[in-house]
Amino acid sequence: MVTMRPLDAHGKWQSKTQKEYLCRKADEERGFTAQEFLQAKEDGWEKQYKYRSAAGVSAWLTPTQAAREPGWERCSKQPKAAKFGRQNPLCARWNSPEQLLDWREAWADAVNRALEEKQQSARVTHLSHAALGLDEQPTVHEGSQARSLELQGIKADRCELNRQIRADNKLLRELKAQLAKLSKVVENM
Repeated sequence: MVTMRPLDAHGKWQSKTQKEYLCRKADEERGFTAQEFLQAKEDGWEKQYKYRSAAGVSAWLTPTQAAREPGWERCSKQPKAAKFGRQNPLCARWNSPEQLLDWREAWADAVNRALEEKQQSARVTHLSHAALGLDEQPTVHEGSQARSLELQGIKADRCELNRQIRADNKLLRELKAQLAKLSKVVENM
């Protein structure tokens, strides 16, 4: 397990998300982080706050909008913000499928180097069966507990499932071989 918090250039922890204020300019609403808002404020963007009318109706308004329409009283100090904030771009990359593929590829390279050093012919790949274009069904991870149960003579569900998958894949290979033979016979006729 590793942390989800990125480090800055000075080795200080950064946050996973930044608060994103939903600001308004005319009829347009956009989100800005605190740093971005400093520039946006100069361009006419305003934060929205919760206001309540004399009739008890509440609405999100900018201070300029509330000043134009009398009878609105600000009832909250907190500006309107996105529910979960804006994800730090480094965290977004960390959780991406592309990053996982990069890590899997690095792991496969390391395993293949170790196999080469041990003069083993076996090789591993980081690609899925679908990416490799295989029709066979992949087996599932069994884990140490399931293997331990099997060594004790107890059938583990995951091991049993893998036995079934291997049998199905063997049958699929045999059927493909028979189909290839039949195709050759048809071509020769």
